[in-house]
Amino acid sequence: MYFKIIFIAIFCLAIFSRVHNIDVRPMHGDEANQAYRFQLLHEKSIPIYDARDYHGPTLYYAMRPLAWLSGKDYRELDKSDYRLLTTIFSLLSILLCLAFKDALGSIPTLALAFFMAISPANVFYSTYFIQESLLICFTLAFFACAWHFRQSLIQKNQKNSRLYTIGIGLAIGLMIATKETSVFVFMAFGIALFFFQFKSKIPLKKIKEQQRNLIYAALAMIFVYTLFYSSFGSNPKGVIEPFKAISTHIQRGLGSSDLPKNTTAGAAHTKPFNYYAYLLIGSWTKSFNELAETDINQRSRSPQKIIKSIWRNQPSRPINELFLCALALLGSLFILLKKEDSPLSLFCLIYTLSIFLIYSLIPYKTPWCVLSILLGLYFLAAYAIKVLLVKFSSVKSQVIIFSLLALCSIDLIRQNILLSDLISTKNPYAYAHPVFNIEDLNQQVDDIAFSSDLNYNLPIHFITHDYWPLPWYLRKYNKVAYWDHSRPSTQLSELPIIIYSTENQALSDELASTHTSSLYGLRTATHLNLACRNDLWQQLLKQRENLGPHL
Repeated sequence: MYFKIIFIAIFCLAIFSRVHNIDVRPMHGDEANQAYRFQLLHEKSIPIYDARDYHGPTLYYAMRPLAWLSGKDYRELDKSDYRLLTTIFSLLSILLCLAFKDALGSIPTLALAFFMAISPANVFYSTYFIQESLLICFTLAFFACAWHFRQSLIQKNQKNSRLYTIGIGLAIGLMIATKETSVFVFMAFGIALFFFQFKSKIPLKKIKEQQRNLIYAALAMIFVYTLFYSSFGSNPKGVIEPFKAISTHIQRGLGSSDLPKNTTAGAAHTKPFNYYAYLLIGSWTKSFNELAETDINQRSRSPQKIIKSIWRNQPSRPINELFLCALALLGSLFILLKKEDSPLSLFCLIYTLSIFLIYSLIPYKTPWCVLSILLGLYFLAAYAIKVLLVKFSSVKSQVIIFSLLALCSIDLIRQNILLSDLISTKNPYAYAHPVFNIEDLNQQVDDIAFSSDLNYNLPIHFITHDYWPLPWYLRKYNKVAYWDHSRPSTQLSELPIIIYSTENQALSDELASTHTSSLYGLRTATHLNLACRNDLWQQLLKQRENLGPHL
């Protein structure tokens, strides 16, 4: 009975930590881009997979039921609507922990769910409208089906083995249809499976005996893959698009900048080998910059200031998963020393080491990929709890263990409270994230539009190549033009609103006599000017003057 009560409490904590302040952060550029691509599919029925860039289509198709249920269109869907989807998949991942209860035991299963519920990276990215939460959920489903397939073979239960092979195929198909980095999971899984079979000395069933099950798995995988990449049959040619993307993804992964036009260059996101290690243990003496790299220009902080920032949970405190990493390291030692010798433990250890090395060796790195590494660490940490409670079985020892775990867990929860904001300069997960000022810019445009008779027909011109997530914020406007590398043919002095980079001093000089400019932040080191034509600016000032006493 206690297991159900504690698991429900953990699940409620997970819900609160994710839903609380879900709409506080500004929309990330990647989130805004994904939302725009969802519109192409949902409202215009345009196949949205692009071999040059982006990821698989499961995110967009999964969003459709939520959009239908809400009754909202693209203009009405807000930040929380999109983020609710990835939150749901993050919560499903926690529910999937129950599939490992027979392999781990009751308390380690609760520990596994608890770590996933409070891990700062997991909580932070669960409210990001990107593919990562879906990939983690499908990966966990793949592992669960693979484990239960093995158990059904041992028990010689043909019916269950067939069901689990179909589950494996479905999970693999969903992973491939979600993100191309799923191939790294398969590589790490294959390495771990090889060592697992070699070490356990439990022979696999002969391939000949499992041919039918392998066919079921392959058919299930092909079915899901075809379903999504063909846009549910409306675009049959789409099934070959991912194969066209292989060379582009390889070049990007190796850090190449020689990629097709309008494709994310790999060189802009190349990071050192120890990048993911630093994300996990935190940068203690120096803050992270907006690309989640240690800022070498910052002066090192003293240990006293570090301790003070942690105690007070200040924005400058180090954000890290150090507690989970320490537990995972302890769990790894227990497995190597055979203090924990269950069938799944060695597999988890080899898988985690493999996925960590694979991601670390690839030059192209983004911080949300750390979730795939953390998934393995959660299992290892759960094994550490299992062994500690067996080795220290006295009441006094267990009180001490649970007290230490509670203190460390409270600190992780405190980090999550801090991460609901973006003020923290030590936040390694807010990668190239827009600042709050971007929403002030959006509000200023709204004020200008509604102080005139133009409303959502106000013409807006971007003369810059760096503007995401503003296209999403300005989605209700009917006349928005983007001039990445050129200029409009109309005289600039006639344009009502022009948004451009502050680095474009020549444009500032040109607009000085006809427009009034306001400065806004896009990201930490990137700023935009909002130039409003003087007649519209005067209308805005007049309206504010009239409304002033009533505000």
